[in-house]
Amino acid sequence: ALGFAGAWFIVALLPVSGLLAFEFQNYSSVADRYLSFPLLGIAVGVASLLTRARSRSGWGLVYLVICVFAGTTFDYALAWRSTDQLAQYVIAREPQSFLFRQMAASRALDTGEAARALELSLQALKIRPTYMASQLGVGMALNRLGRFADAQRFLAPIVQAADQSFV
Repeated sequence: ALGFAGAWFIVALLPVSGLLAFEFQNYSSVADRYLSFPLLGIAVGVASLLTRARSRSGWGLVYLVICVFAGTTFDYALAWRSTDQLAQYVIAREPQSFLFRQMAASRALDTGEAARALELSLQALKIRPTYMASQLGVGMALNRLGRFADAQRFLAPIVQAADQSFV
């Protein structure tokens, strides 16, 4: 059963391992959801080991591991309480995440924090200069701040690109 568990984990993880390119890699090469299916193999392996555990110390270790995992899961779930908290959580752990910086910028723009939106969109652009959503975010934030000439520099190429895509 342990061999099956390990093989399941590896084979199920292969399609998202990065050996072959896939769509989401444009944003990130890691995502916790990639482990959901492969972890079924680990669960089978753990269950196999548990059927062999006969001593109190073995079961004590099992309970300790379960408590640690439960605590980690609870802590991780707190990051998902709101879009703002999730963005802060990801940015703190993945400083090069242009996607979550832009997500936080969009949220700041929605809540009327144009200066914060500008700061976050500029950070996202510094990480990924070609990311059009960040260019748009900078332009919209500048517009809200009344800096219309600066906004036009960012928005004009986006409008031009949109016009050309409809031709």
